[in-house]
Amino acid sequence: MSLRISDTSAISNERRRHLARLGMISIALGAVLGAISLVYREFRIARLRDEAVAAARRGDWERAAGSVDRLATYRTLDFESIRIRSMAALARRDQLSAARFLGMTPENSPLAAESFEQQGFLLRGLFRLQEAESAFRRSLRLDPERTEARRALVALLGLERRGSEQEVEVWELLQRTPAKVEALRVLAHAGPAIPPDGLPPGLDEGEALTRAIEVEPENAHARAALAHYLRGRGRLEESEAILSGGPSASDAILLERLANRVEAGDSDASARLLEELKAREGIDSDARFHRLRGDHLASVGKFEEALTAYGRSREIDPRGVELRYRIGQARLAAGDTSRAEQDLAYASANRTLEGLVARMPDGAPNPADALEAARLCRMMEREREAEAWAALAGTAGNRR
Repeated sequence: MSLRISDTSAISNERRRHLARLGMISIALGAVLGAISLVYREFRIARLRDEAVAAARRGDWERAAGSVDRLATYRTLDFESIRIRSMAALARRDQLSAARFLGMTPENSPLAAESFEQQGFLLRGLFRLQEAESAFRRSLRLDPERTEARRALVALLGLERRGSEQEVEVWELLQRTPAKVEALRVLAHAGPAIPPDGLPPGLDEGEALTRAIEVEPENAHARAALAHYLRGRGRLEESEAILSGGPSASDAILLERLANRVEAGDSDASARLLEELKAREGIDSDARFHRLRGDHLASVGKFEEALTAYGRSREIDPRGVELRYRIGQARLAAGDTSRAEQDLAYASANRTLEGLVARMPDGAPNPADALEAARLCRMMEREREAEAWAALAGTAGNRR
């Protein structure tokens, strides 16, 4: 039996229609299955979120964290999930993981600035100063009014002896905090200063810095600050060992090496370090470089050249008390007694200011004390501080 051509064509058309129907059914079935999968996914997300929140409310942080970990396979975690993960890590006494989780907070979250501030405090407690600084700055970038983050940053910069950066943050703090005396007390030192509550309980500056470089060996600022601390206590060999144990290329490390060589009376090594530093970009705007250059020149009897170097340092940082003392000593050695007395009087006035401010309460000071602080600042040509003290005296007087 044979099929006509027309019969064959009809069968082919029927077959095509059948395949088309099957294709449409497959597409429809796929859409239905996709919708079911999406509904199930949203159900699982809601279920896991509810489980995590309920466990967190009970204080069952291990179960809460498990639910959040499963939730992370479905979607990017929201702030509440990140907070649960962080709290679970804290319950395990894992502060580092808790800090890492807080750092995952999306910056568009309304609680991001608070999260980064908390991250900074956790990292500071672990002596991870570089990471803590980054977290505090991140918090302040999102919310400049976060006073506690700025206070912590001020203390951290003081511990690492980063005076110019600390001064910037102290003025920001002064504008935003009602505790004006606290900020002005730091400024009164006219150099790097650690606020009274700026160190961990039971540790002094040297112990805190030692812990810091144990966990962050590459932290050049902390290493240089520890070297400075040791040299100031006559432990020059230990200071050199600290500088040799970490990064050697930073300006902070080289400046401390130079300070050690000047202290040791090693003029040849000092001269070599000065030449190395001179080649560095931006070093001419570093007040401490010029002050140490002046110290080296004074140590070899070149007092006029030393005064020129000190003058350049003073142009960059006119508030430096230690510098003014050095200038006074150099002028005495050069026979310029009258001008030396002015410089030494500056150092004396700053000591008086520090003592006066140290005795003031953190709240509203006695107006007479604030006016005396303003007078001392004007005597030292520190007009901005003088104005702040005068304004505080007016405020304190109005409260009385």
